[in-house]
Amino acid sequence: MAHFYHYLMLAVFLLVTPVTALAMEQSFAQNNMKATIRLAPDSPSAGSNVTFALKLEKDGQVVTDRKVALQVYEKGTNKQVLSREVDVLEDEYLDSWSFDTPGEYKIAVTIADVGKSAEVLSYEINAMVGEAKSSEHGEHGFFSHHFGGGKWRWWGGGMMLLMMVPMMIIAL
Repeated sequence: MAHFYHYLMLAVFLLVTPVTALAMEQSFAQNNMKATIRLAPDSPSAGSNVTFALKLEKDGQVVTDRKVALQVYEKGTNKQVLSREVDVLEDEYLDSWSFDTPGEYKIAVTIADVGKSAEVLSYEINAMVGEAKSSEHGEHGFFSHHFGGGKWRWWGGGMMLLMMVPMMIIAL
């Protein structure tokens, strides 16, 4: 009988736990070089951080001796929003920035071999940036909003105790 309650609690936990968003990942290969690009989050919003990660491989070996440049443009125009070189951290090229305004953007990645100027790889990613997300919780967290004088006041905390204490006793 105890196993039933454990499975029931696990099922409830899995149903109420939010699903984490996975990063957008794209791969391409040019000149025997495989590049894997990740842009996180999948659906960025104005003002939030965007992380760019690039992993290069040639013949199954990680490559970190290339010059990687990143340019961000407003889509449909030549207005450049960002332009800089990407730094290497361990075995990936990493960068982070935030978009100021919502809209469509084109992210252009250029990968150059320092010793051979003729070997240049380039790739473009399109990104749709949404409106800045606002939280109904303001400057405080979920629990203080709902149980600390917010929406459910004192009786919300009491209801939480009435639900959680029996569940903890059953679990023990």
